[in-house]
Amino acid sequence: MFTSLTLKEKIQLQAHKAMCETCNAYENQSKLMDKLIGQWFAPNKSNGSMKMAEAKKLTIIEKLKKA
Repeated sequence: MFTSLTLKEKIQLQAHKAMCETCNAYENQSKLMDKLIGQWFAPNKSNGSMKMAEAKKLTIIEKLKKA
């Protein structure tokens, strides 16, 4: 379970991020990964779940066979 940060914690986090290249790189990579993974999946309108596109599945299977 997640809880919201307090105002003090938010200020501390922003101050840290202003100086920490590693945390900024991690945040940017995480956002990119979320975006790319989200593009792999399409909503299944019948039940509200997410389903990977068939073409993506086949690409992954072919890459696994070559490994």
